[in-house]
Amino acid sequence: MGGNQEGLTTWISEIAWRDFYINILYHYPRVSMHRAFKTDTEALTWNEPGEKFEAWKEGRTGIPIVDAAMRQLNETGWMHNRLRMVTAMFLTKNLFIDWRLGEAYFMSKLVDGFLASNNGGWQWSASTGTDSAPYFRVFNPVTQSERFDPKAISFASGCRSWPNSTTNAFTIPAAKAALFRRGIRDLLWT
Repeated sequence: MGGNQEGLTTWISEIAWRDFYINILYHYPRVSMHRAFKTDTEALTWNEPGEKFEAWKEGRTGIPIVDAAMRQLNETGWMHNRLRMVTAMFLTKNLFIDWRLGEAYFMSKLVDGFLASNNGGWQWSASTGTDSAPYFRVFNPVTQSERFDPKAISFASGCRSWPNSTTNAFTIPAAKAALFRRGIRDLLWT
């Protein structure tokens, strides 16, 4: 085999995760009915969604990677898997808004929306699913930007409403300043 081995490996991994989540739906049908896989997490008291949820949906959080991703979803009906995890964790871990609201919103927008994968991904991000990682696993949006798209080329592509990446709207220092203004500290996340 030649070509892009890393891409092939990633693709096979994604197929395996899809099949895993299909099996979860089959063996635990409650997860398709807005129930958490980890039943003890049903007792969580989430914040009221309100304006913060609307800002998240519209890409107006002030966190560049989250805003670019949500605008791309709204404009194209698609979002890279890395960004799905970043935006889901931001909604559930930073804003502490119920994962089911994000799951439903994604399903209403995604052209490739698939119940098993969407539900599994949202529950993974909210730490209510099959994954054994605890609630304190959070993707830091700044670190994710630095690691996967430091020049804001990929994440903002396909998003007509996002400013040109040469502006300072999407620089890492600007993103860190936005997090700091909201009282979100880098030390808490990976």
